[in-house]
Amino acid sequence: MRTAAALALLALAAAVAAVPARMVAKEADQVQLTRHKDIIRLLKHYRQSPLWEDMATIARDYKLQPENYQVPELVEEFTRMEQSGEFLPMQQPSSVFDDHHLDQIKLFFDLLYHAKDYDTFYKTALYLRERVNRDQFMVAFLTSVRMRQDTKDFVLPPLYEIYPELFITSDVIQEVYDARLGGYASGGKPYYILANYTGYPTAHTPDQRLSYYLEDVGLNEFFADFNYRFPYFLSAANYTMEYGKVRGDVFYHVLRHLFARYFHERLSLGLPDVSSINDDKVSLTAYYPELRLQNGVEIPVRPAKLNIPDGDLTALQRIWFSEYRVLEAIDMGLAIHAIDGRFRYKPSEAVNMLANMIQNNADSIHPRYYGSVYNELLSFFGKYLEPAQRYGVAGTVFGKYETMLRDPLYYRIVKRVLRVFQEYQNYLKPYTRRELEFPGVKIESVDVDRLVTFFENFDIEVDNTLKVSSAEEAEKVKIFARQPRLNHKPFTYRIKVSSEKPTKAIFRTFYGPRYDSYGNEMTVDEARQYFVEFDRFVYEVQAGENEISRSSRDFPSARPSPLSTSELESAVNEALQGKQPFSPAAAARRGFPERLVLPRGSRQGLPLRFYVIASYLPSNATAASADAQSLVAGYWTAELADGRPVAFPFDRRIPHYYDLPNTYIGDVVVYHKTIDEINRPAV
Repeated sequence: MRTAAALALLALAAAVAAVPARMVAKEADQVQLTRHKDIIRLLKHYRQSPLWEDMATIARDYKLQPENYQVPELVEEFTRMEQSGEFLPMQQPSSVFDDHHLDQIKLFFDLLYHAKDYDTFYKTALYLRERVNRDQFMVAFLTSVRMRQDTKDFVLPPLYEIYPELFITSDVIQEVYDARLGGYASGGKPYYILANYTGYPTAHTPDQRLSYYLEDVGLNEFFADFNYRFPYFLSAANYTMEYGKVRGDVFYHVLRHLFARYFHERLSLGLPDVSSINDDKVSLTAYYPELRLQNGVEIPVRPAKLNIPDGDLTALQRIWFSEYRVLEAIDMGLAIHAIDGRFRYKPSEAVNMLANMIQNNADSIHPRYYGSVYNELLSFFGKYLEPAQRYGVAGTVFGKYETMLRDPLYYRIVKRVLRVFQEYQNYLKPYTRRELEFPGVKIESVDVDRLVTFFENFDIEVDNTLKVSSAEEAEKVKIFARQPRLNHKPFTYRIKVSSEKPTKAIFRTFYGPRYDSYGNEMTVDEARQYFVEFDRFVYEVQAGENEISRSSRDFPSARPSPLSTSELESAVNEALQGKQPFSPAAAARRGFPERLVLPRGSRQGLPLRFYVIASYLPSNATAASADAQSLVAGYWTAELADGRPVAFPFDRRIPHYYDLPNTYIGDVVVYHKTIDEINRPAV
């Protein structure tokens, strides 16, 4: 463990100025392009020694010097732990929820984060890459890149191409090894391996029918990226965490939308809503992750009809005690701060505060008292086979951000967590007509294109999971896993709105269920927790009639597929040679996969509600609420903030629906077609 003095200096230095300010655009051209290239090389075949001599020299000869770090004591602590053999073996699996593993991850992260300049950061990364546990290094490195001011805008290769074994099933990875050994992929020509998801097109259980969604590499990368940008183990006050003051709002917003989106996918297949984790008897469904870690260890299978042993239920009961204390804070309108004691919190701060408490991140007001409902549930069910880890059984998919969403059990946990937020929201009075209306503005009509989804093939570069003998060989080996993935035809919706005078308005657009899986029509109040906000924009409404057109390509909450590793390398190299410009800001656009904006739907058509609300936007809204409402992780930016709650207007009970002039609610249908039907010429 670190010394108290080191920790104190760490917090002090981080709060002041741990890293240089963001580089100016002029310097970014050649300097940042070169750095981009170096970082990409650092990540290539990262489980073996560097393939390039300049990198190998740094990794071999660099020495940690205390004067090169904002917190010099970090070097002393690292040296002590290394010499005493405390570090996890290099190839052993690690978990972000294991306290022992996490202490080491934080130490590696702090060394990277507190490097005084980029050159020190880069050399430190190469040094650590060759000396510490590779899984821990990657967590520390990916987090530090996203949080340092001089690297936060870097474009990294997709996570599913950095370590494909966490995204691609083990049978496909085995084929990759076989293809390499058989010489099928060594001549520089691409080699493709068909990798259909379990459940597409064949499934053996209801949950397997959703494998195409649960195992979508874009969805899982989005979630991992969110966690690397908002690491629960770091305090926003002590680090330059972008929008860290509203990290709780971001956490709630992401969980709410992930669950609502998953609900619609189940609805598309006629599956019922998931059941929450219960207090007393927990019976878990079977789950076969089909993942094998790089060191050859299989991620364990969860047997069918597994019951939690009585001894472990005591540990689970402690989690419910923590949940009870959070609910107590909700019921009383009072919370307990670890230093300041009991206080009455403001409604505008409630969701952010509750989320920090529930996650038990480093900004929780009282970690010991309120515990960690979310993290502890993941940790508990991540060790169901061996709670004490006495025999070293590998952890489950809940031990890594990249694999959590694959397990249907995750959504049962999330449903339990979201119930706590709903308890608070149910105490709030419903919005009044006056709070929702926008005098003088009327939405006359909304027209939506036909919504159609389909499966298309997608190629993933998986050769980074292999070991190669040289950089030249690495360039020649090109192996791709070809998988079907969900997509939708581009669509546009058009809003006709009239106004009595020129005004600035903010529009929110949602879809939500009309019927449950049994065909029963849901009231708006019953469906409010399942509405998905997929577009938000500001518009200067003119006096008279206005027609607004919004393309699915423009939604700020979504992003197109990221550049592949080869595409990224090519773009950076061509920019270095002056052949074409490279815009990191455009390539690094964060967000939920644009392909997955719509649920799958069905051949007969999945009926949904389409809801639009126009709200008044004060002229100073952005400046006033930049710190209170601006969400990152691919959802909302400062330009789209207006100070209203993140789930507005579905964050409160709706005892009766207001048919307001500035709102619209109608019907849309999502159809699912085959790719052949999509490409078939119209007759």
